[in-house]
Amino acid sequence: MGETVSSKLERLDPEFVESFIQRWADGWNEHDADALVELCAKDVIWDDPALAEAVRGREGVREYLVGVWSMFPDLTFMLPEPPLVALERPSAAQVWHMSGTMLGPDPWAGFAPTGKRVELDGVDIYVFRDGLVAHYRGRYDLTQSARQMGLAPMPGSRAERIAVRLQRTAMRLRRRPRRA
Repeated sequence: MGETVSSKLERLDPEFVESFIQRWADGWNEHDADALVELCAKDVIWDDPALAEAVRGREGVREYLVGVWSMFPDLTFMLPEPPLVALERPSAAQVWHMSGTMLGPDPWAGFAPTGKRVELDGVDIYVFRDGLVAHYRGRYDLTQSARQMGLAPMPGSRAERIAVRLQRTAMRLRRRPRRA
């Protein structure tokens, strides 16, 4: 957490967190990048499993959001339970259920749209500073997401067995001493 948490311990008002989370969910469900960016500190750190490294700053967050919505134009979030508020620090977490259809290309890895529907559960972890998100961490099963989109083989499938064989062969070839 380091740079995103002030040195003094703060307690968050649960009513503030509930209101904030509702505005956050509304921004996601309305695909409103401006609304979500306004809820972030200017130097926000945005950490998502789909990204190779965390994004820093509001413009990076905006680009991320636009990329997600171009990939999943029907993306929606449901909040199945109330937020969890830390007792002695300015952080909270929210469990969510996401659904969407991969109708656009993956802006990060370059995968073509598959038209497959994704249903995922995950959790967002927020660290607040001055009423804004200073550090956001999304946590969900990226492998399951890739499987549902048709980008990774399902467990136990023929495709998975072939991928395992290819990986094992590549590792054996890598360990072989090279001949002069």
